[in-house]
Amino acid sequence: MSSHLQLRAWLSFLCIAICMRVAAQSSTDFYIRNATVQRIAVPRDQTIVIKCYCPSRKATEDANSTELELRFSGTFSSVGYHGDQKKPSSIPEKFMRFTVTKNGSKLTIESHEFQFIHHLFVIDELEVVYPRGSGGVAFDPLSGNSLEGRHIE
Repeated sequence: MSSHLQLRAWLSFLCIAICMRVAAQSSTDFYIRNATVQRIAVPRDQTIVIKCYCPSRKATEDANSTELELRFSGTFSSVGYHGDQKKPSSIPEKFMRFTVTKNGSKLTIESHEFQFIHHLFVIDELEVVYPRGSGGVAFDPLSGNSLEGRHIE
């Protein structure tokens, strides 16, 4: 066998080995979607601010409601991670809860959305149902870029 053919055979083998290794590593990729409802007691005359990326969001007033209701679906994923990782069976519960902070007559409700290199958690759809008599709902949307490295306690 000539050295040219040996080199070609070796490069072909190397390419196949690299492709198989990449495929094996990408098998740890995951994509999990879940939906939930979170209810929050809202004192009268509170201005409600929802801080999230939430690309699809809407707010509706309900005369019969006595509390704020967040109906949402979220996606947790990891794509292209090159190390060993366990695939979770579900989205961590703390990701699927909004954090509530009261400051005077303002109630800030903030998502736990984040991105960290290969990992991402976003709220895909959010419907906010708020009681009549509250100060209404305002959205404070986060930019997609602001999710990188974001951490909410």
